[in-house]
Formats: sequence, structure tokens, C-alpha cells
Amino acid sequence: VRTLLEKSPADSFVKSKKFSLKGVGGFRLAYGPNGDVSSAPGKASLWITGPCSLTWQVSLDVDGQVPVELSSMDPDEDNKVGRRDRWSKPYPGAKSVVITVKLLQLASEVESTSEGDSGDGSASSDGDGSDDSGNGSAAT
Repeated sequence: VRTLLEKSPADSFVKSKKFSLKGVGGFRLAYGPNGDVSSAPGKASLWITGPCSLTWQVSLDVDGQVPVELSSMDPDEDNKVGRRDRWSKPYPGAKSVVITVKLLQLASEVESTSEGDSGDGSASSDGDGSDDSGNGSAAT
């Protein structure tokens, strides 16, 4: 972790490869262990991007700290959701940083119906999220 902190100045991010949650691909994490330029001192930044064709909600947790729930309906910038200074900067003597992603909700967006259709505009959901295959974690 000490090397990660030394090689990642503020506004420098370690990015994951694209990964899938519950069979839905296109998710990617960006972790700034020293935050970004507007982060509070001593805070880390974590962002997630996902597929634009779906509405999704995830829970992000860094090293067992209180997780934060984020939704694709509230992107902050560049279609990313996350926080600049929610998580504490990792301890330099730590052996690893573990980021856990849990898919809480996934829904299809419904396109507007043409005239004469009786669609109600509702979205379908994949269930209650109890399937453990929606969880992912990465160690840095």
C-alpha cells in the first residue's frame, strides 16, 4: 500500500479492468488512494461507471468502512458515480486495499411506447439482489 500511495499523487487513479455484475458487463472502478484535487485532506476517492442502457444501484466499500450506495440515476460527472472524499486514505503500512462492489438493483429502461400501445412505462427488475453472483471485489 505504501508504494500505491507514493505512486498515486492526488488526482491519480488506479483503474480496474471492465467487469460484470450478475452477468451484466461494462462496469469499471477508478480508485484514487490520495483523493483528487478537490478531496479533503486524508481522504480517498472512488468512482464506478457502468452500462448506460440500464439503471443500476451499487454499494461500494473500501477496507470494511461503512459502504456508500450509489445509483446510475445520479451521475456526478462523465457518467460516473462515486465520491471524492468519502473514504479514509489507506494506512501506508497496510498489506492491501480491498474494494467491494455489491449490485443492489438492476432495471431495464423502457423506451417510450408508440401510439396505440398500452405500455405502462414500468421497468423490469431482476429480483431482490440476494444472489451472491452480483458481488465483486478487487484487492489492490
